[in-house]
Amino acid sequence: MSLIKFFLNNPQENYRDEHGFTYFHGACMAGKRISVLKFLRAGVDVNLDTYACSPLHIAAQYRQKEIVDILLKRGADPNARDHEQSTPLHALSRPCFCKYASCDNFCDCQKPVDDIVHMLVEKKADIEARDCHGDSPLQSSVSRFHVELTRSLLKHGADLNSLNEDRMFSWNFTTFEMKNFALTLNIIEVVELLQSAGYKMDLKTRFRMINCWCRIKGYDTEHLIPDRIYRKRVFRENIRRQRSTHTRTKVVSTTKNFKVKLGTLRKYCKRWALAFNFDGMHWIAVLMIRQESTHFNVYKCIRNRSRGPLRRKSRTSE
Repeated sequence: MSLIKFFLNNPQENYRDEHGFTYFHGACMAGKRISVLKFLRAGVDVNLDTYACSPLHIAAQYRQKEIVDILLKRGADPNARDHEQSTPLHALSRPCFCKYASCDNFCDCQKPVDDIVHMLVEKKADIEARDCHGDSPLQSSVSRFHVELTRSLLKHGADLNSLNEDRMFSWNFTTFEMKNFALTLNIIEVVELLQSAGYKMDLKTRFRMINCWCRIKGYDTEHLIPDRIYRKRVFRENIRRQRSTHTRTKVVSTTKNFKVKLGTLRKYCKRWALAFNFDGMHWIAVLMIRQESTHFNVYKCIRNRSRGPLRRKSRTSE
């Protein structure tokens, strides 16, 4: 890592690898403001196209607000397309894949995104642009359950009609994403955001949402522990072993020693309830299914997924 810092702080030449990734791309990814300015003063093209995506795409993906601001002021194209025909607004929904990324890039500590969206839209970024899959930035955000990004895009005028329900809950999340992002709670918060904006889903999509929630809910304990506690190996292994009603008590008693903020603890306990309690799954059905005629069928569907088949009452007992 010290060698990487040396090259970023001493940009003698904008070296590129076999994929076209340059020091300039790396400086944008790492948020090295001084290095980025040095490269630009040395004549590096702000819209450098040697790599699969532009420097602005990378800065947006890694939520480097200051770098995004510098690039836009130097003439970076806010509607530039990458190898997937995605724009920087699309890139905001992509996860950080850096092996040495800080825990601050994940979960509740993920870097704010609203300022970046505002800067891009102010520079005439097309908020309804489509990538090679036909997805708008809002579609990409909803499909990956990015709560803050979805809220920001809606605030800046993203069209709800751009959403494709067939793709909304069909994203194949990697193990990396499921372990590092709060998908179990985010799926509910994103749907609540859409509903508050006037969006209505058909019954088929509601069932798909519940199936998606059931598929991803088992990974929440991998990252929902507050960061300072998660670094404590003994406590982490303790949480992984204990998946019972005592887990919440264990979290509450242990966090007192680490001075974790009460808001963080409450948020964790809420997600814990959603991940391990049947009541949480039933709450989803109540939230999503408004029609009384379909409520009981959804209730049975969820219960079958979580507790096994329902027992039928014998007619003889009647």
